[in-house]
Amino acid sequence: MYRLLSLSELVIAVGLPAKVNPRTIVDRYGSFLITKDETVYHIHQSAKDYLGDNYTTRLQPARVAKGHVDIGIRAIDAMSSMLRRNMYNLDLGFKPENMTPPDPDPLAPIRYSCVFWADHLCSLNSENSRLLGELTDDGVFGFLKGCFLRWLESLSLMGKLSNGMRDVIAEASRDGADVCGPLCRPIGQYLHHGSRCPLT
Repeated sequence: MYRLLSLSELVIAVGLPAKVNPRTIVDRYGSFLITKDETVYHIHQSAKDYLGDNYTTRLQPARVAKGHVDIGIRAIDAMSSMLRRNMYNLDLGFKPENMTPPDPDPLAPIRYSCVFWADHLCSLNSENSRLLGELTDDGVFGFLKGCFLRWLESLSLMGKLSNGMRDVIAEASRDGADVCGPLCRPIGQYLHHGSRCPLT
């Protein structure tokens, strides 16, 4: 993960069934995890180090890549089903500084997904060609074609427009065939040519 997750974001990231309360999962792994203000934390740095030493290093690279693919696909699926036009029901001409998210916030479960879905997919490289086959036109590019403007709106509402787009475009512009992975470059090009708006 690229940042800590809220409980509602955890549901999407790990693919929990709707009937499972994420808090019960965190409580079950109380030796490693704790919640504070609805955010999931490692209970102590030593717990994070233990998991890194005894779990991550034992995974084969393909398993790590599969994890990125799974998170990316879940993020796309969640955004496709949850994003809609004018998520906050704002009046025309509103000023961002005067905006207060509704309670409950309809973007809360997909905030992580909206900002970091492409980062997970762009972490793949040419060695993950089998996994890339899972990301068809009905997935990544189907999402962009169908939800591009709604995704931009969600980023704008969160104040994360530059985080969600500029970083991907910058990655796609780097030199080197495998620097950003075989998916990052076409995604970046789509965003660059499809946005038609300044990223400021």
